Amino acid sequence: MEKIEIKNFKAFKSRIALIPTINRKNLLIYGENGSGKSSIYEALRLVFYHRRLLQPFVSRGASAEVRQAEEESFFRSFNNRKPTGEPLVNFNITYNGNDFKSFNSSTYQCFMLSYADLHYEQHKIADGKIAEIDVINLKELLSQVFFPDFSIDDFLTQKSATLISNVNNVLRNKFAEDYCINIENEAYDVRIEQHHIRESNGLHKIFNEAKINLALILIFLESVKLLASSPEDGKRKLLVIDDLITSLDACNRLYFANYLLTDFNTFQKIFLTHNVGYNNMIAMRIKEHGVSDLWNLYNLYITESGPQIYSYDEIKSATDIRQEFDNGTLTPAQTGVEIRKRFEADVNEVAKMFQLDATSRAMDVIGDIISGQNKFYYCKQNGKIRDANNLVESIETLVSSASSDSDKVSNIQSELSKYHSDEDVNNLVDFIKEFHFYERLFIHSLAHGTAPMPTFIQKEVYAATHLLERMENLIKGIKDTVTTP
Repeated sequence: MEKIEIKNFKAFKSRIALIPTINRKNLLIYGENGSGKSSIYEALRLVFYHRRLLQPFVSRGASAEVRQAEEESFFRSFNNRKPTGEPLVNFNITYNGNDFKSFNSSTYQCFMLSYADLHYEQHKIADGKIAEIDVINLKELLSQVFFPDFSIDDFLTQKSATLISNVNNVLRNKFAEDYCINIENEAYDVRIEQHHIRESNGLHKIFNEAKINLALILIFLESVKLLASSPEDGKRKLLVIDDLITSLDACNRLYFANYLLTDFNTFQKIFLTHNVGYNNMIAMRIKEHGVSDLWNLYNLYITESGPQIYSYDEIKSATDIRQEFDNGTLTPAQTGVEIRKRFEADVNEVAKMFQLDATSRAMDVIGDIISGQNKFYYCKQNGKIRDANNLVESIETLVSSASSDSDKVSNIQSELSKYHSDEDVNNLVDFIKEFHFYERLFIHSLAHGTAPMPTFIQKEVYAATHLLERMENLIKGIKDTVTTP
């Protein structure tokens, strides 16, 4: 993928664009539920699979006029929903500069997976009652995913044994799991084996969901490896993953990040997640694997115009803004806009870093910070960042180990004090408060370019950009503190 542009599509009223650079071909996109993450996934699915998606909605043997009306109705369902009274505007998606309907996808192999693909259970009516079929069947499983066209029967006949062997190798060697899977019968039902337990039906009554989902994920991804053609065929390979890790435990999420980064090097990868902790973990792993120059890190956030997306590295830095202002390449109004944009991006980085409500508008987050409603539960211990999740774990340990109620209270208060008194966090809050002063008194009027233009003073631009630099250095320092757990 070189570029995808989306406008008036589902969550997105305004235009957004994802533009990987030549080197930074992979995308990590963070966005809480409701911020437009799934809309990006749906847009990519329409690009590569709109004909397949359209089939159930178009009548066979109908006249050309009826088929056209049914197609138009199907595509209209993806339009951004305007407020009552406003007419719907047809959405637009372009991929590598082409309208998605005319895009030639034959030069690609696009594999798409989302959390919805893990729901394999089916139902049947038996003796007048609805019965659940809790059986993983490879045919059913592979028929529901959006992979390039292939014969499932031929694939299973030729590759099922290799697939099972590969999944078990990954379970054992990359996830340190003590269970395995096997083919149960000629219908390609899957059996899970752990110690003396071997079962293929009613899996959720015997095994926890995390183990079942990990097996499903690896079946899918090891199938992707076997289905991907050789590099010599010239086809571009794209792997799009949307929130597959929701039910995995913390340890397996870490293993999963390593697995994706090491085993799919020939693919262009697009990862979407609503889990800020997992987003930060993948970002950390990208850095530790030394492949930061291969990745674009995007963030979704909410504005008055709806969801927007940005790459932190693509927004002008405070230094660049000051230099362009000095060179005269930015007008006063443009300078104000760029300073505000950078500040809002910094606030979103803070919200993401401390796992606050990152889908709120930046100004709302700022307001909560200034009023004290947003609490930062953060401290550094032994060179590692500890956040609110670690605080809860510590409290649980302290409560279970204390001999009396008074000891419990004393221990909890002591632990809380570590998280409330961190110097970096206090400095960061002070920076945000100070910059908000500049934003209200100077940057707001400058950015809006009111006529006549209010008097602006050069040193105020310098003061604002220098303050941003100091705040960003602190943010970078906090991020750099993160080490492997």
